[in-house]
Amino acid sequence: PNDPLTLNMRAAALLGKQDKAGARQTLEKAIALNGKFFPAVANLARIDLAEKKPDMAKKRFETLLSQDPNNLQAMLALAELAALNKQEKEYVSWLEKATKAHPEALQPKSLLSRYHLAKKAPDKAIDAAREAVKQNPEDLAALNLLGATQLAGKDSASAVDTYQKLVQKAPDSPDAYLRLGIAQLTAQKNIEGRASLNKALQLKPDFLQAMDALLRLEMQEKKPDAALQWAKKMQAATKSGVGLEREGDIQLAQKQPGLAAKAYRAALAKNGRIETLQKLHLALSQSGDAKAALAAVAQWAAQYPKDLRAKHFLATLHMQ
Repeated sequence: PNDPLTLNMRAAALLGKQDKAGARQTLEKAIALNGKFFPAVANLARIDLAEKKPDMAKKRFETLLSQDPNNLQAMLALAELAALNKQEKEYVSWLEKATKAHPEALQPKSLLSRYHLAKKAPDKAIDAAREAVKQNPEDLAALNLLGATQLAGKDSASAVDTYQKLVQKAPDSPDAYLRLGIAQLTAQKNIEGRASLNKALQLKPDFLQAMDALLRLEMQEKKPDAALQWAKKMQAATKSGVGLEREGDIQLAQKQPGLAAKAYRAALAKNGRIETLQKLHLALSQSGDAKAALAAVAQWAAQYPKDLRAKHFLATLHMQ
């Protein structure tokens, strides 16, 4: 009865019953027993935020840090609050403090890297990712972070080197070969990229992302028949409709709007994506049947009245 873990679980049950007052009282008791118990502090802060009291939520984490100055979770929580309040300098400051207090921690470096990429500062982003690898040389996630950051920063040659190290450390990982293959294709090393993607498929025969990358490579190399074969394989591997949509894309690129429309209709029935509906409209329009194109969108909007994006698309078409 006097364990903060038990009290935190009880508070979660009370929240499930919409008893915020009871949950708050239970969590405050947990914190009175152990002020460093982060889960209870975080749950109280969530209640504060739900009640539009961000300053109170912030103070809870600051109080925890006054008792446990190097608590990583509290620092990251304060960074998240700063991001919610659009306080960029404070956001970066908390991430840098977390990195300094926990040089081995991957998450603050990952968040810093993403922030710098968003701010068009790829060099700073790559530096943060490199530091993550330096502190965690055997961590596959750190290598993956560096490779992804290098790719995003348009340094595809360095990304290839990083992902080659990743596949050396994880030779049985289809995801590692996929990432290496994409980096090689980005660096215009198509032969090596094709080999890496095929290796990923050897390890995982139904790997949709690898099939999709190879399909795009075939289209880039002007081999639509080979690309169509990959689309058929994707259709056999999943019921999601992505393979059918890719088939439509290929047919449309080959000036076959009728065949593209047929594939898009089948894909739309499976995935219900607004993007697929827009492609169906385009294919029917290019086939010369403007009435059928408009009717397809109107029918979908009527069949799924809660699909607001479809209604917006239909309204736009009527305006045009």
